[in-house]
Amino acid sequence: MRKAMREQNISFVPKPPRSFADEEETWKYLYKAMSVMDNNEASAIDALEMFEKYGSKRIKHYPDGIRESLSDLSVSVSIAVNSLKGTDSADRVLNKYIDVFSKFATKDNELRDAGTLKWLFNKHCSEMSKDTLIKFIDTFKEISYDKQPLISLKILINNHPHNLPKVKQDDFIEVRRHLNALEEAVKDLPVTHK
Repeated sequence: MRKAMREQNISFVPKPPRSFADEEETWKYLYKAMSVMDNNEASAIDALEMFEKYGSKRIKHYPDGIRESLSDLSVSVSIAVNSLKGTDSADRVLNKYIDVFSKFATKDNELRDAGTLKWLFNKHCSEMSKDTLIKFIDTFKEISYDKQPLISLKILINNHPHNLPKVKQDDFIEVRRHLNALEEAVKDLPVTHK
């Protein structure tokens, strides 16, 4: 049955309860939803929609360290994109991810949202269409607290466009316009390596 659900793109994400008893129950549900994202596109999109609806920017301290909800979401998305690699579904998941991520991300360099986004970008840029790439660049413009994401993006886009196989050569003109806007937005920021 699981194989048929995967092949027919039927979501593995369980329906949410009518209401959650408390925050812990909400997060238990969200982490369960994120754990099945890699089954197919429907599961990944449903989990992202549930995070968008019920999630928050949450930082939780555990004995072995801190867990931050956007970092956990990004790891789950990365696993899902790996399972969808080479398909248009991978791009659609990344596109939805950036919508959800940008809703919660902040410029606070202690939370390192820009670093999390840069990590996912570097890992999966080859799966991005022009529109998704532009969304990533525009989100960096809103949350960057330093020039590091710009440096990475410029190197990739200007020197290694072959790493972006889903972006047509003609589309790089528009991509570079957004990159220039990012450059302008971060021109007075420092360069840090977090």
